[in-house]
Amino acid sequence: MLLVISLSIIIKFSDKKNIVEYHSTFFSLNDINSISKFLPNEISKIIQNNYIQKFDLERALKSYDSNKFTDENTFNRSSFIEKPFAFSSDNFFNHSNSTRLVNKINFKKREDLRIGQINTLNYNLVFDKELRRSLPFYVLYKIPETFKNSKICGSGNIYYYFSNVNGESLTDLQFYEKSDNECITLDREFINIYLLGFSIGSDDKLELKLYKNNKFNIIFTLLLIAKFFFIILFYKYFFELKTVDNKEYIIFFLSLISSLLFIILKDVNLLTGLRYFRGGADGLFHEFQAYEIVRNLFNSKFIEAAKGGENIFYFMPGLRYFIASNKILFGETNYGYLIIGLIMPFYIFKFFKNIFSKNISFYLVISFMFFPIFENMGFGHFNYIGQIVRNHAETLSIFLIIYCLYKITESEFHLRNSQISIFFITFLLAFSAFCRPNFLPTTSIIFLYLVIKLFYLNRSLLVAAIIGYFAILLSLVHNLYFGNEFVLLTKSSSHFIFKSNFEIINSINVDAKFLLKQILKWNPLYNIHRLVILLFVIYGIFKFKNISIINYLFVCMILQHFVLLITHPDSRYAYLAWLLTFILFIYFVEKVYLYKFKNSRNSH
Repeated sequence: MLLVISLSIIIKFSDKKNIVEYHSTFFSLNDINSISKFLPNEISKIIQNNYIQKFDLERALKSYDSNKFTDENTFNRSSFIEKPFAFSSDNFFNHSNSTRLVNKINFKKREDLRIGQINTLNYNLVFDKELRRSLPFYVLYKIPETFKNSKICGSGNIYYYFSNVNGESLTDLQFYEKSDNECITLDREFINIYLLGFSIGSDDKLELKLYKNNKFNIIFTLLLIAKFFFIILFYKYFFELKTVDNKEYIIFFLSLISSLLFIILKDVNLLTGLRYFRGGADGLFHEFQAYEIVRNLFNSKFIEAAKGGENIFYFMPGLRYFIASNKILFGETNYGYLIIGLIMPFYIFKFFKNIFSKNISFYLVISFMFFPIFENMGFGHFNYIGQIVRNHAETLSIFLIIYCLYKITESEFHLRNSQISIFFITFLLAFSAFCRPNFLPTTSIIFLYLVIKLFYLNRSLLVAAIIGYFAILLSLVHNLYFGNEFVLLTKSSSHFIFKSNFEIINSINVDAKFLLKQILKWNPLYNIHRLVILLFVIYGIFKFKNISIINYLFVCMILQHFVLLITHPDSRYAYLAWLLTFILFIYFVEKVYLYKFKNSRNSH
C-alpha cells in the first residue's frame, strides 16, 4: 500500500502543468470587442474580418426559441461572454490568472479542447444543435522556455510570437502567421512563446499539436510506466481488501468492456474530451448549473454556489451538485459520472447475489450488459449509459438505490457496518431522491425497512441511519432560505396530471380519454408481457411467504407505478418501477418455481 501511495505522489508532482492556456468563445461583435481588450490588436482585427465574412448570422438568429434577438443589430450588441477568457473547472485548484494550466497541446476539434463555456445557457441553441459544436472560439498558449527544441504543428488560423520579456502586454505584440505546411521549431532562445489560434465555424478548421523535446518524452515515458504500475498495484490491493470470487472478477472486467463499448457508440467525446449537450435539453441545464457552482466556489461565492442557480428547485436538484463535485475532481470532463456507469453492473451483481443464487445473478448481469432482452423492464445497460450521455439523473439515482440495497441485504449487515457506514448508506438514499425526486417513495420505504431492522437488531446504529436520511431536508432548507416557500424537494406540480398547471401547460383536459392514453403510455399494447409479469408478481406476494426485503420492494414497486400513472409514465421515468418489477419477477421464478423444480428432480 505504501508503494501505491508513493507512486500516486510521484505521478502527481512529476506530471506538472506549466503551459498557460487562455480560451473563449465569441458569438457576436460585442464579444469580439471584449476579447480585443486582451488579444493582440492586429489579431483582433483579423478575427473580426473573418467573423464578418464567414459567420452565418442568419443561422444564429434562427437557432433561438425566443424573440430575444429580433435582428442583426440586437444580436451584435448582445454579450454572450463576461470576460476576455473563460473560466474552466480545470483551474479550480491552480487559481492561475488564466483559463487553466496544461501540460500538452493536442486538439482537432472543440470537444478535444474541452471548452466548458459552450455548455452554458448563453448557448442554448434549441433549434440548431450542430451550431453549438461549431461556435467561434480562440485559444492562446503561453509556452515557457523549458519546451525549447520542441515543435508545434497544425493547420488553420495560427499565429505565434517569440518573447524575451516576462509580463508584457499582449495587445501591442506583432504576431507572425504560421502557414499550414510548416511547423514552428522552438530552436532559438526565448523566455516564452505565445501561440494563438481561432476558428469561426465548422468549415474553419483549427488543429494544433505540440511535439515535446526529448526531456519531456523521457518524463512522459516514465510517468506512463508509473501509471501502469499504479493501476496494477491499486487493483491488487483493492481486491485483496475485499472478498471477491471469480465471477465478480469476470463481471468487473466485462462491466468495463460493455460500458466503454456503449460510451464509444454513443459519443466518444465523453472519453477523449468534453461532450457538448444539446440545446433545449435538461442535460445542458444540469451541466450549466454545475459549471456555475464550481465557478462560484472558485470565486469564494459560497452562498451562490449553495443556491445552485434556483431559488426554489424545479429541475432535478441533486444532479448539479454531483456534476459540480465531479468537475472539481476531474476538471472539464464527464469522467465522474462515467465511473458510475462503469461500476453499475458490478454492484447489480453483488445485490442480486444477496437475493438470488450466484449462477442466476451471473447470467442475468451478463444479459444486462450484452444481451438487453429485458431492456423494456429497465434492465439494459446501454439505456443507463445513454442517460449518462444525456446528463440525466436516472442512472445516478438508480445506481445509488442498487448500491444501498446491496449493502443492507448482506448477511448480518448490522454487524458488518459501523455508524459511519450506516449514515453513509442512508445519506446516499436521500441523495438518490434529491437527484430524482420521483424516486422518493422507494428511498423512503427502503429507509423504513432499515430503521425497523435496526430497531430490533442494533439500536446503536439507528440514530446514524435517521441522521443520514434526514439530509433530504437540505432541499427544504434551500427552498425556504432562497425562495421563502415550503417545498420539500422541487416545485414540480406541473408534472402531475391532476394539477391545473398540467392542464394549462399541456393544453389538455384530463378526461377519461386522456387517462386511457396515460395508461397506454405507461404500458403500450406491444408490452403486454409486462402486465403479465406485474400480475405474476402481485400473485407471488400474496401466495408465498417471502423474506422481508421482498415485501418492502413490492411496496416500492407499487408506489413507483402509481407515480408513473399520475406523472410521466414512459421512457427514462419508468426505469425504476419496471426494474423493481423485474427483480421481484426473477425472485419468484427462482425462489419458488425453480426451487420446486429442483426438489422434484431430487425426489426422483
